[in-house]
Amino acid sequence: MLPLLRHVFTKRILGTFLFELLALYSCFALLIQARGVLWHDANTYPLTTFFFALTNTLLVQFSLWSFGLYSREVVYSGQKLSSNLIGAFLFSAGLLFPACFIFSLTKIAIIDFTLKFYLIALVAFISMIALERFFVLKVFYESPSFGNVLVLGTGPATELLIKEARASHGKTFHLSGILSENAEDIGKEILGCKIMGTLEDLGPISLSHKFGTILISTPIYSRNLPMNDLLRAKVAGTKVFDAADFYEQVERKILLEKIEPIQLLLSENLLMTRFRWFLKDTLEKLVAIALLIAASPIMLLSALLIKLTSPGPLFYLQKREGKDGHLFYLVKFRTMVQDAEKESGPVWAKASDDRATWIGRILRQTRIDELPQIFNVLKGDMAFVGPRPERPEFVELLRSQIPYYDQRHLVKPGITGWAQVCYPYGASVEAAREKLRFDLYYIKNMSIFFDLMIVLATVRTVLFKAYAR
Repeated sequence: MLPLLRHVFTKRILGTFLFELLALYSCFALLIQARGVLWHDANTYPLTTFFFALTNTLLVQFSLWSFGLYSREVVYSGQKLSSNLIGAFLFSAGLLFPACFIFSLTKIAIIDFTLKFYLIALVAFISMIALERFFVLKVFYESPSFGNVLVLGTGPATELLIKEARASHGKTFHLSGILSENAEDIGKEILGCKIMGTLEDLGPISLSHKFGTILISTPIYSRNLPMNDLLRAKVAGTKVFDAADFYEQVERKILLEKIEPIQLLLSENLLMTRFRWFLKDTLEKLVAIALLIAASPIMLLSALLIKLTSPGPLFYLQKREGKDGHLFYLVKFRTMVQDAEKESGPVWAKASDDRATWIGRILRQTRIDELPQIFNVLKGDMAFVGPRPERPEFVELLRSQIPYYDQRHLVKPGITGWAQVCYPYGASVEAAREKLRFDLYYIKNMSIFFDLMIVLATVRTVLFKAYAR
């Protein structure tokens, strides 16, 4: 997979995307050519056909992407396929009508031409996509993506790996067995999968079973690891992964239970250089200025509503911890009643917080309350994309309970981030642990292109919260 696309596409997702691109383009091109048959006085030209087909194809694929239909959960296991398809079809219906009207290029009345053609185009694309998605899911759902999988090791990383791989890939993740470090574990089960033997049994077991993939969940430097048998299996064509690397590829986050600092240090995916840091910082400041100008009407309206609906200051300044432990004041529109923490002291905000004002709830749901953080970006305390900054009071708690938590302070905090677009709102130590998995993945794989993908995903998340993730 191309490095620039590794955060977005697997081979199956890329294949689905390209197939639908060609199929949709062909469908719309044939439809506009058929106008001459259905409506004899409707002229068609090659450029008209090209731009009409391309425009409608991109609109439909944007709708499919917006509703999460190119996510791994949908493509591999079919989760929420029906509901997401319905949402995408309804959204596409609104986008296609203006396109059909613009490309009509005819004197025939809209009801007599555009509406008919629009309905034909809508029925054609909905039927094709629905049939293709359910057919592909039926064909590939039972076929293992990684062949029969064998896991070496029974530590806490093993259970988490199995649970999340099954959740995201469904039956396409076919776990055949587990080998333990201890002989007394033989016959036991982990999440319904039987422990077949010990690590020393890898040789004979791999000969009697056809494994497509072997995942090493036990410590990679363990003396008990059967290196000769692993090399033999690798040469024979079996894919061999360290569980942490496999987890990262499949889940796009870091397996904290098995990560080593050296893996972050020696990561080939960390593409940032001094020039790219300079370019990232310069681009973000330019975008911040442009966004400040574009969003100024919304910000002014929000400020007016805040002042009219509740007493207190317009902005809420809160101390946060940034890069290298640097403390700064994060700026947000005030969304809660004045002195909300006067009696309780510092507490995590909740998704549905009783302290929020009615206008504050709207600002938080639409993330308009985050817009003043543009000033933090211009000042240099924050970036557009990065781990979300946490309050110093909570940093001390999380640092003591979550390994590698300080690593997220290697980069500037961001207005949005990989954790924000991949994980729902959470206010607990466990939620912070889960978000750290995404934050470390971002740091390990950060690039300007990845930042762009996160910004686009943020827009999608704000607009289509129920379907985007």
